[in-house]
Amino acid sequence: MTRKSWKAGLTAEEFNTVRLDVRLPPLLALARVANALSLSHHSLSMPSTWETPRARKQRTSGLLYAGAVLFEGLKVVEGLKTHFGYLPQYQNGFQPILADRDVQRLRSVFLKTLRDQFTFHFDAKVLATVLQRGEETDNVVFLSAKEENAGDTYFDIADTLSLQYLVGEVADDAEARRRMEEFVVGTASLFNRFTVAAQRLIPAAFFEIGVRQL
Repeated sequence: MTRKSWKAGLTAEEFNTVRLDVRLPPLLALARVANALSLSHHSLSMPSTWETPRARKQRTSGLLYAGAVLFEGLKVVEGLKTHFGYLPQYQNGFQPILADRDVQRLRSVFLKTLRDQFTFHFDAKVLATVLQRGEETDNVVFLSAKEENAGDTYFDIADTLSLQYLVGEVADDAEARRRMEEFVVGTASLFNRFTVAAQRLIPAAFFEIGVRQL
């Protein structure tokens, strides 16, 4: 069955009466975060068994991008409590997320570094730091491709070293795998929880401002 599309909004006259409402800018910021996160939806839902260079590139890039956007999004959500903290969509959605100790650790240990140093800013010092750590004992893949197409080429080494930096210096491979799993699983889980909470809160908050179906 084809779902019927719909729109909700305000008339020009109504919009002009609420455009200076102090609740609107932070709410629109959250809406922008929700829109931005949608870019990672396909890559994060991609099966791990897909191992082509394009699939690995999209999966890793989507994860890193989502993590950085989530760091910013959580700050936006904290600021929204003043205006919309009374709504059940906030209390049942974002409030538990913000109070979750695993999320708090994810933010401080992984997402802040991700946001500051190699997603929105590409800091060469990050890569230099990893390159100076020690010698490799196996082959290092610099790039891979399945087809002679620019879109299919994956520069593996750039992401590999970035992830090594994110994991940090560890005692052994087992610890590295544990920290990588913490980052990957935690970020994917937060992505899902944040997306659902945003999709519920934003429409409810818009309706509080007077938005209605057109």
